Amino acid sequence: MAPPRKRGHTGRSLHEEKSVRPAADSGVQSTPAPGGIRAPAPRPLDHFTRRLATLVADSAADATRPPEQLSAELAEALEELRVAAEELQRQNALLDQAAGEVVDQMQRYRELFDFAPDGYLVLDASGVIQEANLAAAELLRIDAGGLIGKPLVVLTARSDRPRLLRLLRDATRDAEVHETELLVERRGAGSVPVSVRLSAPSARGGRSLRCLLRDVSELRANELRLEDALQRQRDSASRLREMDDVKNAFLLAVSHDLRGPLAAIVMLAQLLAEQPDQSPQRLRRMAASIAANTARVERVQHNLLDLDRLARHAVVLVRRSVRLDDLVERAVAVADATDHPVSIKVEVAHAKLDAAVVGRILDNLLSNVTAHTPGGTEVEISVVPWDQGVLLTVADNGPGIASERRRDVFKSFPSPTESPVASRTGMGLGLHLVARFAALHGGRVWVEETPGGGASFRVLLRDRP
Repeated sequence: MAPPRKRGHTGRSLHEEKSVRPAADSGVQSTPAPGGIRAPAPRPLDHFTRRLATLVADSAADATRPPEQLSAELAEALEELRVAAEELQRQNALLDQAAGEVVDQMQRYRELFDFAPDGYLVLDASGVIQEANLAAAELLRIDAGGLIGKPLVVLTARSDRPRLLRLLRDATRDAEVHETELLVERRGAGSVPVSVRLSAPSARGGRSLRCLLRDVSELRANELRLEDALQRQRDSASRLREMDDVKNAFLLAVSHDLRGPLAAIVMLAQLLAEQPDQSPQRLRRMAASIAANTARVERVQHNLLDLDRLARHAVVLVRRSVRLDDLVERAVAVADATDHPVSIKVEVAHAKLDAAVVGRILDNLLSNVTAHTPGGTEVEISVVPWDQGVLLTVADNGPGIASERRRDVFKSFPSPTESPVASRTGMGLGLHLVARFAALHGGRVWVEETPGGGASFRVLLRDRP
């Protein structure tokens, strides 16, 4: 008769129990090892505790069990425990190494995150800031810790907030990169334009957003400076074109003013050379004509020299007390106005003026009258006291000047579209110089209609600086 079986004794050896025990009870799990090789994970310690308790209980219940068998089973369990302990140590070492690598990677990430040149934010799906690097804090003028928990929209200019909200909504719906330009408010420093790039690196509908902020104020300032430089270049090109047109008009006007008298001088000189036997009376007329045309050429030359001196600011007034009646009479004597009766009325005896400049004013006004009025036209020159100075008037009863052209007669010369020949105004430097010389004396010049017809040129000259 077989001995009764003791409770808790299975009748199987340790090896037999391991062979029939389900894998789920064995406690053996597959654990990835370094290099991607999966190795069996060590059994939990409570598994060996239960095994030892079972062996002790079976030994106590089965007195007939040989001690050598129990010792062998205990030795086998202890060996398995030692192997499991070594495996645990190895796994712990691998975990420590992996944890160190994770810490290093996190540290590198944090350094890259914090010291990135552009502002970088991590937002939740509603646009609340979860993380912020140093560049973002500097850009927004808020400490990085103070940015955490703030909605990005409250840091945006009110006019751009609806656009930012639409951008946040679109970024949470897809994985594409969304970019725009907004004005953000900086604490105590006003607003600044920034480029904003939003993306959701996780799958569609992710819970976090990545936001890149880049200050574009310097870029916009450079664009404005470039646009300003381009505008200045366009303006310069336009002025150069205008100056070129002015130069062409100037050359045309000078050519017109010189062509007439020079042609007359050349014709008369050729006539004298070809027909020297002329009557004394005809010779005198020819000599007078040569002298008059030569004076016209000299007058153009003087006007050009005066214009150059004025352009170089080389004209300096020398004010002295002058007798105005003598000054006017000398100007009439040297003027080519023999076919224009001239009357003089001077009501001011003396004035502190530059006699040479006033003489040039009278010369140009008289030349203008003789050039634009028919022979026999009467001319009246008057000097009367006026507003801390004198008012010089040269009036004629010729055809006059149309009211719409009275302001333009003091321009330097006609525009490129206006023919000096057709208008018979010539270069126009004479009246232009009159206006410039009057301004040097602190006065001005204008033209009115003479009562009964004609033109009256009035020049205000102040007799004190």
